[in-house]
Amino acid sequence: MIKFEAISELVNEAAAQGKLISEIALAQSAINEQVSEPEIYNRMKLAYDVMKESIENGLQENLKSASGLSGGMAGMVKHLVDSGDNISGPFVGELIYRALAVSAYTA
Repeated sequence: MIKFEAISELVNEAAAQGKLISEIALAQSAINEQVSEPEIYNRMKLAYDVMKESIENGLQENLKSASGLSGGMAGMVKHLVDSGDNISGPFVGELIYRALAVSAYTA
């Protein structure tokens, strides 16, 4: 098992092995968790699918949390980002509305 203290160590290890950083990280995760690399990948895929679904569902403008205190903002922010009417720009704007969507849907 390799323990990385800095990203530069991971980059150097990948270069030394002639592999991608993602390949090194996946292999190390499998070793650390004592499962196969496909199992690690499947776990990541499941987590990604849940987050993606949360974004899709969280973008509903009529969505409210159980308490009624949050929800609906992600769709409004997305509309502003899509229209170019936001101060953060498209990249940061997309990050914001996606984070709001996940937060609203999982609240």
